[in-house]
Amino acid sequence: MNNLLNAILVEVKKARRSKVSLVTLLAFLLIPLAMTMFMIILKNPEKAKTLGIISTKAQLLTAGTASWKSFLDLMSQAAIGGMVISSFIAAWVFGREYVDKTLKDLLALPTSRTTIVIAKFALISIWSFGFSLLAPLAGIVLGMIIKLPGWNYQLLIDSISRYIVVSLLAVLLAWVVAFIANIGKSYFPAIGFLLLMVVLAQIIQVMGWGEYFPWAIPALYSNTASPAHLGVVSYIIVVLTGLLGLLGTILWWRYADFT
Repeated sequence: MNNLLNAILVEVKKARRSKVSLVTLLAFLLIPLAMTMFMIILKNPEKAKTLGIISTKAQLLTAGTASWKSFLDLMSQAAIGGMVISSFIAAWVFGREYVDKTLKDLLALPTSRTTIVIAKFALISIWSFGFSLLAPLAGIVLGMIIKLPGWNYQLLIDSISRYIVVSLLAVLLAWVVAFIANIGKSYFPAIGFLLLMVVLAQIIQVMGWGEYFPWAIPALYSNTASPAHLGVVSYIIVVLTGLLGLLGTILWWRYADFT
């Protein structure tokens, strides 16, 4: 347990010293900032006329109403963007070891490879989920600042709960991207894999099979306009997919030839 805790602390220190932590934080905070901008446009349509297409798009996205319900619904749907950010974090945590050629130093440590992998997955999960929670919190503050009408505690609880579930699903899917980063020995193949999955999710969702495709399930869950009745099978699929990514990475580090 001490070895694992020390390994996690080392990973946290490496992440903290990297500019990637700041970039991902700003990326998560862009979600509430963008939604707040839409609400400001809707509250002040006359002042926003000079924005042209941006004003029109904002009204289409929010059905022309500036309220807490519209704001929180948009926040829940925008949580899908967190899936991309979480996957980027996973790709970087493992991919940098290959790109920076520091993997050999890790393998030479007296700490087991499995412990190192679990520490990295712990970092990915804490980093991704922790930063993702800042988005709805910042959104609530911004919503109060611009004085949105229609405040409702139950609506707030439902929206944040939905956001949390989407964020957890995103973390599990990021574990698979971490596995791809190891196989590809860089973060570039992992990012390419993520983009492919996002495109496939759109296609499969249109075909009506989205509830069985891991990368389509978070989007279906967050879609408040046409809520999908996801069954237990859908969540099991995402959990199993994430666990396969974890197990695959552990086996890769234990048995792959790194010479």
